[in-house]
Amino acid sequence: MSSCDNSNIRKNYIVSGSEQDILSACTGFYTNDIYPCTGDTIIVHSDILSANTINSTVYLSGGTNLLDIFGSMDTFVTGTTLDSNLATLTRNDSVDVLLLSGGSNVTLSNPSANQINIDVSIPPDTNTFVSASTLSGSTLVLTRNDGIELTTDLSSLPITDLGKILFVSETGDDSTGKKGDINKPFRNIYTAKSGATTGDTIYVFPGTWTYDNTNSVGNPYNGNIETQVNLWKDGINYYFSPGSKVVFSNQTVTGERMYLFSPMSSNYETCNVYGELEWEGSSIGANSSNGHTHIFYIDENQPLNEAYSCNMEIKSAISISSQPINGGSVHTGSTTTYFNLKADTIACDYSQGQSGSGGAVHLWGGGKQYNNVEVDEIRSNFFTFYLRTDDGQDGFNLNATSKRLYSNGTGTAVILNRGLIGDININFKEAFVTNALLQSQNNTFGTTVINGTVIDNVGTTTYPIFNLTSSNQCKTIFNGILKPKVNSGNGRRLIQISQPNNDMIFRGDVFYESTASTISNMFNLLSDSELIFDGNVSGTFSGKIGNVRNGNLIIKNSHFESNTNGNVLLDNDVTTSTGTTSIRNSTILVDNSTTDLCDGQYLNTYILNSNIKNIGTSDIFTNSTNTGLLQVNNSNLVTNGTNTINISGNSPLVAGNLISNTPVIATNISGIITELTELDIE
Repeated sequence: MSSCDNSNIRKNYIVSGSEQDILSACTGFYTNDIYPCTGDTIIVHSDILSANTINSTVYLSGGTNLLDIFGSMDTFVTGTTLDSNLATLTRNDSVDVLLLSGGSNVTLSNPSANQINIDVSIPPDTNTFVSASTLSGSTLVLTRNDGIELTTDLSSLPITDLGKILFVSETGDDSTGKKGDINKPFRNIYTAKSGATTGDTIYVFPGTWTYDNTNSVGNPYNGNIETQVNLWKDGINYYFSPGSKVVFSNQTVTGERMYLFSPMSSNYETCNVYGELEWEGSSIGANSSNGHTHIFYIDENQPLNEAYSCNMEIKSAISISSQPINGGSVHTGSTTTYFNLKADTIACDYSQGQSGSGGAVHLWGGGKQYNNVEVDEIRSNFFTFYLRTDDGQDGFNLNATSKRLYSNGTGTAVILNRGLIGDININFKEAFVTNALLQSQNNTFGTTVINGTVIDNVGTTTYPIFNLTSSNQCKTIFNGILKPKVNSGNGRRLIQISQPNNDMIFRGDVFYESTASTISNMFNLLSDSELIFDGNVSGTFSGKIGNVRNGNLIIKNSHFESNTNGNVLLDNDVTTSTGTTSIRNSTILVDNSTTDLCDGQYLNTYILNSNIKNIGTSDIFTNSTNTGLLQVNNSNLVTNGTNTINISGNSPLVAGNLISNTPVIATNISGIITELTELDIE
């Protein structure tokens, strides 16, 4: 029995269920010390109490007085409302009761009238910690105090003993850090490196390690990069957990170059990085040659005696000042460098710092080396790949794969090859270009193979997508798609070769997708090189397909079709040299009623098994000089003009089964020509 006095019993007892158990509203205890009731009334010590008219059962605990909520037995709840995250119950006497507020772990909703749903989420226990660690095969198992096991695949690391792991944590202590003891991690990564020996692995827990070398803190790392920052050590492996980050902040002019990994020894060394490290670099201040920040650095001015080996698998390396990767190899010994880079993102999002250092991936060629790059996105305001050498050593090799290359700035190319001697293979899904996709220059020598889709990022430049200017013998092979566009101006050239021995093979398609027409030359051969085009071209182009001053342009197995007028087929814009063009097994459909499609002076042109049609009224081939040669075999020529061929000079025309829909005029002619007026080409 409750301690309520009898004078208040009528308000402190409510019938709850068919067994006549009575709930005390003042204490929350049940009792059956009450007379049975009949009908809608119960008798309490001869007094009459009206039965509760509330239609739903309410269960409360802890002594909450129900009548304090619902009032006398003559009041009842009339409805519920939900305003934002505040729920209200309203009684029939207009009193608002039971205000419920949502919060970070409580969500209120109103699925139907007079109904409030309360969703409560239990926050995670922030008092969990790793209590034990074991190594099961190549899997590191970290056991928390709540029994949860966290696993990390370390199969890429040569770990066979937990005693060979040094742990690093933001909550660690360098003075008590101990190898092999997860409960005694180091605080600083460099301190763990100092305590590591060959075969050890440094395991970095989630956290942020910041190296601030700005003027505001007195450039503390000037003169201390090798003793406090550089983590490179022969025979050591690093594993960076997801959520681990290293941040470099440097100062231009006054700050010394900073780098996280840099081989500096005179011996052959190996150091590997795995996991999901996020690296960020910046330099504040005016542009200068000081204050660089790199995640990986090779000093090209201090060649190594021997090469090195490094596997670097990270999540990202992003700098807003200079190239995050300054790799490759410069060494004088006979050993071979192996540098493997794998990441989600490598970027030079230039803001300030080193305006002349914008290669997201900058690789030096000096000594035999194999570089493998597998990065989902590489972007830069200058170059995505900056490949160079100053000493002319042979043996450079690069194999790169990426989903997206992006250049958006003042750099001349997505890929700049400045004098490397060796072979390059770059594969990507898409490359967005501001100027060139590839620029080879200086003393470049070797073969470059590029595969992917190239998208014009600006549409306001005439800069060629391939700009081949090397003074040495090199070969470029492209397999893919080009999508040039023009928003203003003349549009861009596709391929320009301005030095001899810069041969190129193009296999793929070109789509001019702009509403404006590109009038720049498609192929510009300015020196003695060979360009082979094997593909299709369509869209809004109206410039010269080929301007051949020198060298050899071969168009084969191709289909050209313009949807605008003013097209010119072939030309040589100088009279000091003679170029050669061959069109084989191809169809060319253009529209020009203003100028002849091909002026054959100083141009030797060979047409074999091909069809050429001008839906305009201009002649196709003309030549008013005694220089140049036109040879047509097993081919059809169609124009809506007067003549398909009109050679008024003495340059020769050699025909072998040439079919034309109009008369052919030539002074020096040999071979078989058939005029077929109904001839047409689709």
